[in-house]
Amino acid sequence: MGEVRSNFCALFRERGKVVPGSRREGHNVFTDYGRLWLPQLLSWQDITTVDIPFTNYRLRWLALGSGSLPETPSIVSLQNGALINGSSYLWPLTSAGFSFPTVSSMRIVSSLAEGDAVAGNLINEAGLLVDGFPQPSGAAASIVEQGGVVTVSGLSGMTPLSVGRFLHITNGDNPSWYRILSYLDETSVIIDSPYLGVDSGNPNITWTEVLYSTDSGAPVVAYKSFESMIKLSSFELEVRWELKF
Repeated sequence: MGEVRSNFCALFRERGKVVPGSRREGHNVFTDYGRLWLPQLLSWQDITTVDIPFTNYRLRWLALGSGSLPETPSIVSLQNGALINGSSYLWPLTSAGFSFPTVSSMRIVSSLAEGDAVAGNLINEAGLLVDGFPQPSGAAASIVEQGGVVTVSGLSGMTPLSVGRFLHITNGDNPSWYRILSYLDETSVIIDSPYLGVDSGNPNITWTEVLYSTDSGAPVVAYKSFESMIKLSSFELEVRWELKF
């Protein structure tokens, strides 16, 4: 397989017709996170009577923002993600939006309808994010802080792709959402937490690994910055991403 190349197009439609001057096109960048994800997606962790993948994450979300980062693989997330309809930084892709125009390409089409709102109306950047359901979860974790480093163990299904996502802890001393900072192994990660000491809920901490929909810093696998677009309520925004192999 050759290098992954991603082609991007965004435009506005009004009553089904393309708004003149609204088309934005170009090549985008596949990020280091995306390059970490793709080999794990193509490989098996264990090949037995029941095969076990390294990851079940697939392309699942679109993110929009008003930032403008240089398109380099080191990009982690959008520079200035925008809430969509006031509720989430993640816009769901749909199965109907995936197609295969050639034997060596995949196309993703996603639309925000007339009336759908992007905070601030200004759009300069877009990203693709991966996710999967059911999400890893459990009820037998432990949390220990030492020297300001907070480690959670007793997890399952952690991978290097967990970094940048969130561990949602639902009981114990400090239930909340915590960003995963480091992957240690399949059962242990380091989280961003200000709390000191050992959690009294050990070893029965309940948890889920998730993307936090109201966090604008979720890791993207592909990124594109482009000339500004103003999303009016009368416009439908159509985003088309094509990955060629």
